[in-house]
Amino acid sequence: MQTTMTKISTAAAYATLACTSLDRSRRFYRDALGFDTEDLPDPPGGVMVHCGAGTGLSLYERPTAPNCDTTLCTFIVEDIEAAMSDLRDHGVKFEEYDLAWLKTVNGISTAGTTKASWFKDPDGNILSLVQM
Repeated sequence: MQTTMTKISTAAAYATLACTSLDRSRRFYRDALGFDTEDLPDPPGGVMVHCGAGTGLSLYERPTAPNCDTTLCTFIVEDIEAAMSDLRDHGVKFEEYDLAWLKTVNGISTAGTTKASWFKDPDGNILSLVQM
């Protein structure tokens, strides 16, 4: 017996991130990261960040900063060093980790042929770059 389900496996997806200032977050994602942004209508309001390949991030405002210690969004890049250099030129600071399971050198962790780096938005949301 086969069950019919709504197929979401081909649906577009976007992450939703909390921030304490839509204006500050809009500037960060637009000016530092280089994405186009669009104000969402009220209610509920917010900002849509248009990323590559039809993907995006939805930002909404709340009174307190989010408190999450895991990666919330990953951007796949072809050349992580070039992407990091460009972002550093726009004021982005990359995290350094020295853990039993994760170590970065100049902001980059390497596992086989995959390289990854992490940085935070103005509210501490953890974002990453990955080169596969």
